[in-house]
Amino acid sequence: MSDSSQPPDGQSPSAAQAAGAVDMVLRGTLVAGVSSFCYTASILALRAVTDEGADWAAWVSCLKAVPTVVVSSMVVAWKSARGTAIWPSRRMICALLVSGTAMQLLGNVGFQWGLSLGGMARTVPLSQASLLISGAVLGVILIGERVSRRSAAAMTVLITAICLLSIDAESFARSVAGQGGGRLVLMTVTMGVLAGVGWGQSGVVIRQAAKTGSSTAVTILLLSSTAIVVLGGGVLARRGGGWILEQTSPREFWISMVAGGFTTVAFFALTVALKHISIVRANLINASQIALTSLAGVLMFDEPMTRWMIVGTGLTIGGLLLMDRPRESGDETR
Repeated sequence: MSDSSQPPDGQSPSAAQAAGAVDMVLRGTLVAGVSSFCYTASILALRAVTDEGADWAAWVSCLKAVPTVVVSSMVVAWKSARGTAIWPSRRMICALLVSGTAMQLLGNVGFQWGLSLGGMARTVPLSQASLLISGAVLGVILIGERVSRRSAAAMTVLITAICLLSIDAESFARSVAGQGGGRLVLMTVTMGVLAGVGWGQSGVVIRQAAKTGSSTAVTILLLSSTAIVVLGGGVLARRGGGWILEQTSPREFWISMVAGGFTTVAFFALTVALKHISIVRANLINASQIALTSLAGVLMFDEPMTRWMIVGTGLTIGGLLLMDRPRESGDETR
């Protein structure tokens, strides 16, 4: 009688387990790639609705979150009706809500505001550098993830690329915002760094929630709903409904919805990816946005191309090529 517990094709249980682990890492890597592509499309849409001021940045970020909240609510309701929705503990729910608030205020508002100050070719690299560093540091401190030598080398190359991309920050900001000076450069850098920190801490909390088995849609709903409450409610309280209606044209509304649609797909993909791969790996893959948005900024929004942008973009690609490959042991953190 054959043993039904034996893996097919004569594989030993340990070999089959290792192959399955590698498959999960590859799947997570591909899904993270989809996330990066969709986030890039979202950034292109958001670049088209930039305007000055924190209130407008907060309102656009609120509008962008609407599709994500709607879709995740529908998925949670469907899963709840089937009895398959898995909610995290009360402590994790609180952590997700606090993290979501920080993600909205620092990450999304900071990034949207940064786009109006320094354009995509500066704000995206700065935010991605901050995301790589903060995500790696918080991952080590809070959940004990290790950073491999190859990942550390890839991060070093990418951060070098980002520094090169930021060399012409003042002249670039003058061309985009029509003004220059140290204050504008400082504001651009500050918004980009804050955006990365806001996103970096949320990635760690998403990874924690994934390890507890919480449903992806539940995690996304808790994080995204803070945009409606905190950002939308804050702008309404500060400016009133009249200002919102006056400032938001139909074009801006629908572009924000398009950005939100791409963000929804990206958010779901990233949350699924973080179930299978480390925070560092996911953030390295997302760094591909740097090259894509720099090129799009030149081609679509007449942002200036400089020699440092070309060199920095090339180094970005090199940094991504340095990223760890899945091992047969399935342990990508060595």
